[in-house]
Amino acid sequence: MDGLKASLMFLSILDYSNPTSVPSPSHHDNIPNIKLDEFSNLVVLQVKFDGVIGLDEWVWVTNGMTIIGIQLWLALLSKLSERIRSVAYLGKDPTYKLPCPCKGCNNFEDQTMEVMKSHLCGGIVESYTRWVYHGERFEDSDEDEDDNIVLDEENSESDDIQEMLNDVGTANFGENWRNSGEHNRDIPNKQEGEASKFLRLLSEAEKSLYPGCDKYSKLSFVVHILHLKTMNRWTCKSIDMLLKFLIQVFPMASIPSSYYDAKNLIRELGLKCEKIHACENDCALYWKENESLDHCPNEKCKAPRYKSPGSKIPRKVLRYFPLKSRLQRLFINKEIAQDMRWHKERRVPKENTMTHPADSIAWKEFDNSHPSFAEDSRNVRLGLSTDGFNPYGNMNNAYSIWPVILVPYNLPPWKCLKDPFFLLSMIIPGPKCIGNDMDIFFRPLIDELKEFFDTGFETYDAAVGEKFMLRAALLWTISDFPAYAYLSGWSTKGYKACPICLDDTTSVYLRNGLKCCYMGHRRFLPADHKWRRERKSFDGKSDLRQPVRTLSGEEIFEQLQEFDQMVFGKAPELLKEKKRKRMQNQSNWLKKSIFFELPYWSTNKIRHNLDIMHIVKNVCEILLATVMGTGHKNRDTWQAREDLKEMRLREELHLQTQGDSKVMPAACYTLSRSEKQKLCQFLSSLKFPDGFASNISHCVKPKECQISGMKSHDYHVFLQRLLPLAIRGMLPKDVSQTLVELSNFFRKICSRTLYVDELDAQEKNIVVILCKLEKIFPPNFFDVMVHLMVHLPAEAKLAGPAQYRWMFPFERKMGQYKGYVHNRARPEGCIVERYLDDECLTFISRYLHNVPTIFNEPERNTERFEAAGKLSIFSGMARPFGAATFCCLSESELMKIHLFILKNCEEIDDYIRMHKELLQQQNVSNVEQMHDLEFPKWFEDRVTYMHTQGRCCDELLSLAKGLDFRVIKYPGCNVNGFRFHTKTREVDRKTQNSGIMVKGEHADVEINFYGAITDILEVEYSFSQSRVVLFKCDWWDLKNSSCLKIDKQSNLSSVNLSKKWYIDQPFVFASQAEQVFYVKDMRLGGDWHVVESVCPRSSYAVLEKDEDKSCEEQVYQEDYLEDLIGVQENVDLSNLKR
Repeated sequence: MDGLKASLMFLSILDYSNPTSVPSPSHHDNIPNIKLDEFSNLVVLQVKFDGVIGLDEWVWVTNGMTIIGIQLWLALLSKLSERIRSVAYLGKDPTYKLPCPCKGCNNFEDQTMEVMKSHLCGGIVESYTRWVYHGERFEDSDEDEDDNIVLDEENSESDDIQEMLNDVGTANFGENWRNSGEHNRDIPNKQEGEASKFLRLLSEAEKSLYPGCDKYSKLSFVVHILHLKTMNRWTCKSIDMLLKFLIQVFPMASIPSSYYDAKNLIRELGLKCEKIHACENDCALYWKENESLDHCPNEKCKAPRYKSPGSKIPRKVLRYFPLKSRLQRLFINKEIAQDMRWHKERRVPKENTMTHPADSIAWKEFDNSHPSFAEDSRNVRLGLSTDGFNPYGNMNNAYSIWPVILVPYNLPPWKCLKDPFFLLSMIIPGPKCIGNDMDIFFRPLIDELKEFFDTGFETYDAAVGEKFMLRAALLWTISDFPAYAYLSGWSTKGYKACPICLDDTTSVYLRNGLKCCYMGHRRFLPADHKWRRERKSFDGKSDLRQPVRTLSGEEIFEQLQEFDQMVFGKAPELLKEKKRKRMQNQSNWLKKSIFFELPYWSTNKIRHNLDIMHIVKNVCEILLATVMGTGHKNRDTWQAREDLKEMRLREELHLQTQGDSKVMPAACYTLSRSEKQKLCQFLSSLKFPDGFASNISHCVKPKECQISGMKSHDYHVFLQRLLPLAIRGMLPKDVSQTLVELSNFFRKICSRTLYVDELDAQEKNIVVILCKLEKIFPPNFFDVMVHLMVHLPAEAKLAGPAQYRWMFPFERKMGQYKGYVHNRARPEGCIVERYLDDECLTFISRYLHNVPTIFNEPERNTERFEAAGKLSIFSGMARPFGAATFCCLSESELMKIHLFILKNCEEIDDYIRMHKELLQQQNVSNVEQMHDLEFPKWFEDRVTYMHTQGRCCDELLSLAKGLDFRVIKYPGCNVNGFRFHTKTREVDRKTQNSGIMVKGEHADVEINFYGAITDILEVEYSFSQSRVVLFKCDWWDLKNSSCLKIDKQSNLSSVNLSKKWYIDQPFVFASQAEQVFYVKDMRLGGDWHVVESVCPRSSYAVLEKDEDKSCEEQVYQEDYLEDLIGVQENVDLSNLKR
């Protein structure tokens, strides 16, 4: 709309706003309501006349004072005055103020009538086409209005943009936010500007994309375009090119001209990021009391705040994302708001079982200590994680950025710690590692957390439609071991590196290895254990000390009361003071952590988590390098042997002199070169199921006998699943037994479901395992990461399953942030801009339908076809995929399949029993054989007769009529959360998905049948067009010990793949299948393979009050394991040799 003409119209309304001065519009009663629109710069308002000028005739008013005539103009103004009710007050009270729509005030300032008239002479705000601040209601809509407006009912088929705007408006501005005609006084003054911007966004939601478009508004179009950009990682340039092309193709459409304009359109739906200036030496933030300073407040630093005196460009900036608005947004959406109560209202707790942090001791003790907080299930429990990364990858550019991420634990397991619910709290800038100065940057977050716990803040709950006071508390932190020191304040280096043992840490400095080793685990054994007095096999001394007592948070807090807090910062003068001599009462503390300012922090049962991911990685890396005798992690070095000699331990391993050189004797834990090659060949031949692990063969060099380049998840899989298989038949029995026990320990401690009694057992087992490792490996083997294993069961009992406390999801998120960096000169800014866009579109995507989003994107191995049927065999879920081929089966093959289906259909068990009884009455000699021959025909005749009398359903008749002879074959199928392939499909692939396990009976004994899929068939019963998916398999013979061998030491089952079984019964329903994979047996060789089970990632063993849920896990985990062997203590490891 032309601004000057709009201003004239608005001024005219002001002049005629007093109803007494307006001529009676009685002659124009048929004038409908008037709607302002913006089709072109010439259009001011649009009126449809019926009977005055002509039926269905449109008149465009470009100058209402002259073209139509004064009487009609007055009538129009009268109509507008009736609608714009607040304007009438101006005629009664000259001092009454309303928002002024001039270009200067932009509805942000209230003015009287006279002042408003003078302001409007300069023009009205062009975008102010719907006068929501002057009485016009947003929901005003008549049937006679132009169909160019996108209606909610029409648009609801594609998305719920209007619902989203309603949720945001209600949450931000109150339930009556739409009724702003009287200049809604419920909206605080400080929010009026935000409300104005948001109402302008609503107007964009009303405008159709082009005249006649009833599906997309301008706003919904922009939302979908930006959503596509985010989902598919399009570049900004590609979006600009796409928008310019669309404008050329559709000139009539309201398409933004660039990505920048499109992003600005939805900016009001996003949340904010605060930029807080910081001292370049990390001494302080220019925040609150320091906000006006131009130099660092630290007297020994005094670094300037800005790059140059006149530029106002800061030297360092902390990007902080306020937590309050992000927690409030969790409750804007009804579904998420309900999920935030799940831990208390829908979770079904099971005694001594932990599947969620809410089952843990730490959670329950927090509730007991703070009953007012626990009373409302909506109060948020948070976890915090941080880690540093180099945004430039592996370039020789030392740069360290530290994102700080918060996660809410109220959510159910299938949403907890998932990508949409990661809350980025701040980005601590580089280039230097933040180190112990991290507390300086945590100040804004700690202040918010204190406020959230003490008083809370008002939040709208969309699930119940009311506001409440939301509170939040931080349960614990999650980080790798170096960051553990920065967060806790306890140094994780030196003699007392263990943050659990604290001052009671047992360590020895190795003079040749030039490092500390952490042994002495016999102190955790029972007081009467025989190993406590054994000297030769350990460190040459007996150990009668009491186990380490873990200090509580209150005791640590009391200990820190007398601590002299460190001076933060990296200024040269301050760095000199860093190397201070630590007082005896300060132990290994570096600082008093800022987290102790939280009123509940000292009472938390666990404050900082040991990261199992990095412990597994380091332990496996050290173990593998030591056994292979290669790599920088190898602990069996010349220096290690010299330390053994100096400590007078294991004389058989000391360096031996042969002529002028020294020789390192072979140890019981090392492999020969031939064994190394055998191990590398084993790893090179491995094939895993889809998504189980990466292709480890890429990390193996068989000729060089080297294994390198494995990632954290590869070590995770290797230690838990491959280690017992890899060392079979290589190392001495007692050594391999100990390593198998270590593998089983991690399998149990990393299970999705934990049992308290099992954790008690593992707490004892790991002590025995560590003592056995002390007997086997040199002291150099025991760095602090190996020692930390002894504390993992206790932490699991306190905090619950590992998947909620390890770094796997956070490391993946850090990698995602690294991918955001495209401008290497401003890495932090790149991350912030992309995160804000993703955060906004993640919220919007909850309201999008019929398009892939991160909330409805199907899992990789999900069954997408569900055949509904009255019979159980027609209700199975399976999704065959791949190139389909049609084939015709022989009559005998069809009869086999048909008979198999009939025998396994629960609904016809009575018919089967009836037919067998009939055969017995006829004195048939071989009932089973005759039953197989005659039952299909007998069943067909009987059901056909029953159907004619209306006594059975069509599906039962279809089942009786038999199969269509045409069958479809597929190379793959997704079912039960697994991805299956035929043996032919995977010949040239690096994955193995043909292994299958089915529970069944043999000789009235329940057993697990193992096999491999040869064909995937989809058969059809043509009468009802019902389909059944079957697997045709080769079954391996399991009759006796010559075909199935179970290793008592490792409890591994081996089968011979050259011996088949049940050749005449190869079929099984796809819905009955579970997946296994086969690994070459290193001990038995030949065709013998070890059977390894696979746990589907798409299911959780979590009880709910209404239904089960599923979600795809990205890290391989197993449910509780019952069949793993226990730890053996009565073994002699004193004379182990190679």
